[in-house]
Amino acid sequence: MGNLCRCASPSLSQALVDADARAPSFLQLPQSALETVLPRDEGAAIMVVSGKLRGSKGRLLKRHAAEGVAAVQLALDFSVHRLMLDDVAAYMGVVEEEE
Repeated sequence: MGNLCRCASPSLSQALVDADARAPSFLQLPQSALETVLPRDEGAAIMVVSGKLRGSKGRLLKRHAAEGVAAVQLALDFSVHRLMLDDVAAYMGVVEEEE
């Protein structure tokens, strides 16, 4: 398991694996091999990873696993959106509202 570092192209990503090691490894992976992880806690930072809001950062308001959707609030304009779970991922960076 690792953390996504950057998307080199629309189809290729670079992932950091074993960040605690003395010499962490970076892997080049096709984006089709990646899986999104949604935060467990409400209020956690998220990033929209597909669709018209792709790249937007915000907070998880509620997850509805049975329906396959999440309610998120975007940091840019505080708008609330209902998105598919696969369109949202945990975000490890700083959300604009915190900067």
